[in-house]
Amino acid sequence: GRKIAYISDASGEDEVWVRNQDGSGTAEQLTRGGKAMRHQIDWAPDGKRISFGDKDGKLWVLTLADKSLVEVFDDPVREIRDQTWSWDGGHLAWSGNDVAGWRSLWIWSAADGKTRRVTGEVFDEVEPVWDLKGNYLYYFSARGYAPQFDTVDFNWAVERNEGIYALALRRDVPHPFPPESDEVTVEKEGEKKDGDKAKKPAGYIKIDFDGLADRVARVPVPFEDYNGLY
Repeated sequence: GRKIAYISDASGEDEVWVRNQDGSGTAEQLTRGGKAMRHQIDWAPDGKRISFGDKDGKLWVLTLADKSLVEVFDDPVREIRDQTWSWDGGHLAWSGNDVAGWRSLWIWSAADGKTRRVTGEVFDEVEPVWDLKGNYLYYFSARGYAPQFDTVDFNWAVERNEGIYALALRRDVPHPFPPESDEVTVEKEGEKKDGDKAKKPAGYIKIDFDGLADRVARVPVPFEDYNGLY
């Protein structure tokens, strides 16, 4: 919280800068040699890295310790604007196109510097969001197909087809929406019940990438035109 990161063209091209949040001191330029308009700057929660995209569809990760800049993805279709860091700063998730045009979810991991595709090639998936316990990655996916006939264009149209889904990041993570029990329990007066406290593990979130795309569950809400998952 001591510094603010931002994009400025003060040097002649869009570059990443930081300065003290109270306005004191001078601004520090962190990147150089920019060749495209940059946007969607996002600081990792641990303060060690900054991600941003550019108008050429590239996604970058800047490490503040040595000011190294790494291109983690190059989208062949459009700009990337939905990247998001896990709460520990160890992983960056976003939606990106492949050459066939499908938009899938990808994850870059700070521990090994690898970029992995984590969903399949059949549906469009966008706007990934990490849950605070590090168990699931939520996202929107267009999987509801109930076409209606358009009497103006005389063709089939599909709308309100997005659902909300969750990827279980590890094999031992339970289903996020298990069947509810119909058993009734009665609490005694004055009895305190422990709340569901989110205990964050030490180190980066562990992800079992093998079979990750198959560990998916649908959030039980109707298909709709959703956006702004948080």
